[in-house]
Amino acid sequence: LWCIFHRPELVQFSLEQSLKKLQLDYVDLYLIHFPTSLKNYFPTDEKGKFIFDTVDLRATWEDAGLTKSIGVSKFNRRQLEMILNKPGLKHKPRCNQVECCPYLNQGKLPDFCKSKDIVLVAHSALGSHREKN
Repeated sequence: LWCIFHRPELVQFSLEQSLKKLQLDYVDLYLIHFPTSLKNYFPTDEKGKFIFDTVDLRATWEDAGLTKSIGVSKFNRRQLEMILNKPGLKHKPRCNQVECCPYLNQGKLPDFCKSKDIVLVAHSALGSHREKN
């Protein structure tokens, strides 16, 4: 799920469009690519405080049969806790994809994910692109 489609009315539309392009009836895993919506370029409340806006997993696509599992990407421990502590949560994320390499080992996040039965998936395991000086 790309980060401009987090509004509830766009989530299923986005997944259905992906399935149509892939010519599939469902996917095994649908990943929420980024914890916040970028459509409003990091919206703030009236006091200027950042609004954490993530997809409500209670409005799930698993029940609709469009995906077998839901995963997240680039979520930290606090963001995962916010999802896991939502009242009425039906389906927790099955994985969390984060950059994890010798230069960025993610500290305690791997242990937290393991304790919650969330698979940690490393991207850029050899390090992300670094600018040459």
